[in-house]
Amino acid sequence: MKKPFFYNKSLFVIILVASVLLGSCKKEFLDKKPVMANLIPESLADFEGLLNNFSVINNTQSFSMFCGDEYEYLSTSIWQSKEEPIRNSYNWNPTVYQTSLDWNNSYKTLLYANTIITGLNELAKTPANAAKYGDVKGQAYFLRAHTFFQIAQAFAMPYDPKNAAVTPGIPLPLEVNANNPLQRSSIAVTYAQILSDLETAKMSFTSESTTKPTLGSKVAALALLARVHLCMMNYDKAMESAREALKIKGTLLDYNDLDVNSNTPFEGGNPEVIYTTFHGDASVGYDFYALNYSDYGYTFKSKVSPKQIALYDQDDLRLKLCFFIRSANDPAKYIKALYQNIALRYVPFNGLATDEVYLILAECLARKKEVAPALEILNMMATKRFPVGLAPVLSALTPEAALDLVLLERRRELLYRGARWFDVRRLNVEGANITLSREIDGVVYTLPPNDKRYAMPIPLDEITKSGISQN
Repeated sequence: MKKPFFYNKSLFVIILVASVLLGSCKKEFLDKKPVMANLIPESLADFEGLLNNFSVINNTQSFSMFCGDEYEYLSTSIWQSKEEPIRNSYNWNPTVYQTSLDWNNSYKTLLYANTIITGLNELAKTPANAAKYGDVKGQAYFLRAHTFFQIAQAFAMPYDPKNAAVTPGIPLPLEVNANNPLQRSSIAVTYAQILSDLETAKMSFTSESTTKPTLGSKVAALALLARVHLCMMNYDKAMESAREALKIKGTLLDYNDLDVNSNTPFEGGNPEVIYTTFHGDASVGYDFYALNYSDYGYTFKSKVSPKQIALYDQDDLRLKLCFFIRSANDPAKYIKALYQNIALRYVPFNGLATDEVYLILAECLARKKEVAPALEILNMMATKRFPVGLAPVLSALTPEAALDLVLLERRRELLYRGARWFDVRRLNVEGANITLSREIDGVVYTLPPNDKRYAMPIPLDEITKSGISQN
């Protein structure tokens, strides 16, 4: 059987890596003799050049955005105009398509991570380079874990401890030159690899955080560990990782300090951001951010789901900061701005941030029947999302009621980040019985709990070239 298409080492791969290094404008690299062998990254500076390629490294899958029920296309014709993977994900159509940017770009990112990991194994660690060596190693292992996790959320069924050992996961390339053809691992092996890489990353970093949120860090590894353990229903470990992360970085942005009249209230950065990634399909920006794209001739293609808007209290600052009404004749809410830093003004942020980590901690506390501490987190966060003096004081008589409050706040706070898709997948494994639905041209499409369509089809070109099994 052939090696998977995404993992053949060829002239294309070498040129791809070389183009990143040349694009980094490092004089020491450009001064080298332009011989093909010299274009393969082999120094810490070269590896840093790979990690700083934002458009590749911080580009993640978009399926979790399209599959969620937080937005609606304005017309059937707009939906019909979208590319096949987007059309199919919008109404959960299981028809296999030829190719997928989400698949191809994600495995391209893994090539970068494995190039660095392989190169570090061949590079001597010395007292002089120990600190940089450790940080680069941590970033590479974090990147691989993050990418594996993102792929698993799109192309594999959710983690279920009852059948994880026999449910197909994803291919897990761990080297640049794989001697054996890669097939799909199990869900259990997929998540074990993610956790192993994150533990390696956590132990490799020489400092706790980085001032550059486009790079991995110890706090990013801890935040992702909390998210992964949450998806695996390992609530004790999720709580532990969340607490460790918040000890390093626990900043929350006070929305009272933002300008509700600005079209870009989050411009200039967000101090809550731990690790910056974005939904990689450019259509996401074009479809959801026409207000900030209007100068380029783009028009509105989608609106926020009325069911989503109904989740917010009338005094919630997010209603004014994140949404707007186009005209008195059109009462629908449209996206004005969302939780993102300046580099992601037009594309929804789906990285790691302290608000999510606080909510992971609150959820775990509620599940451990520690109601008061869970509510303390929610009420603290509410003071940052409501005008001074108007924040509601939440209360709950039971752990179940407290959990419901946490999950409701996740829907409000983590809008358009892909979290809705992650949550529906994992919560239905536990019996939440959530059904997603959308109406297109008078036809209602539904996605019932634990349906096999919670895993997107693997693109046909990958199936044809590598022979891996289809969902």
